[in-house]
Amino acid sequence: MLPMPTSSHARRLDRRTNVDLFVNKYVDGYPHLCSALDISWSGIRLETAFGPEVHREFYPIELGLPDSDRAIWVWTRPVWTAKRQQALRFVGMDAPDSRALARYLARRLEA
Repeated sequence: MLPMPTSSHARRLDRRTNVDLFVNKYVDGYPHLCSALDISWSGIRLETAFGPEVHREFYPIELGLPDSDRAIWVWTRPVWTAKRQQALRFVGMDAPDSRALARYLARRLEA
């Protein structure tokens, strides 16, 4: 598993791109459907469709990228929560998932 950027300074340097993707955020082993609003190399902002309003130190998320036949998995840590929106910092993902995310972001940011 590759370490992800963790400093708040790194977060500010990463460019975000607006997206409209479905994400499963896992809480206590159960998936909860969310919409991704924007994404960068270091994190993602979600809007919860439904699910428990509980705080956990970490959440695994399953993210389906367009033009990919499989989902990527990312370990995340909450940064802030406001009503139904939540910002999650990426704290770890496997190398193949990291490469898939990098390719997706490169295409989105070039457009």
